[in-house]
Amino acid sequence: MSRPSVPGTGRTVLRGLFARPRPMFPRSTAGPRPAGPPAPAQATEAPDAGPSQAAPPSDVPRWARTAAHLAAGSTLPSGLWRVALIAGVPKVVPRINAGAGERAYILGLSLATEGLALATLGLVRPWGEVVPRWVPGLGGRRIPVMVPVVVAGAGSAAVTAVCGYAVYQWSIRPPLGTPLQNRVVTVCYAPLLAWGPLLGAVTASYYRRRTGK
Repeated sequence: MSRPSVPGTGRTVLRGLFARPRPMFPRSTAGPRPAGPPAPAQATEAPDAGPSQAAPPSDVPRWARTAAHLAAGSTLPSGLWRVALIAGVPKVVPRINAGAGERAYILGLSLATEGLALATLGLVRPWGEVVPRWVPGLGGRRIPVMVPVVVAGAGSAAVTAVCGYAVYQWSIRPPLGTPLQNRVVTVCYAPLLAWGPLLGAVTASYYRRRTGK
């Protein structure tokens, strides 16, 4: 007596033998899960520019800037005249019999005078309030208010006194060289009379700006 056959049983057995084994845990179709919550983004702060990179003071009055530049340029004509003097420019300056040492002194005097006049710009620039960073040991430190005020104030008084005395001496002495040469030296030295008062005005503005008085 034959056993009745069940349709599809053989196929089912073969399919079960060669079927790919199923994993014990089903795969997730949502993709890999992150290991943890994302780290919050850290805010980056802009580096401090520092006092040496500070912008020019915005509260400097326009008249103070103008006066500072005029004071810095007031010594230029007389300095150029002294350079022409040691160079022996004909007809413009008188001829002098000076050695190399005297000529070097005259040139050094011109350079030193112009350097002191250019220092007036520090009263309207950042380096007159904070020491530049390239200065060893002092770079980045604020300058005490009274240091520039006392130095510039004393310089203003001294320059005004010296120029006033020079005007008196010029008025009682005979003319220098020819009439043309005398006029040239007078025109070149006349701006020095404004150096002292201009420096004093800029110093007062510097003091008021930094102290609020």
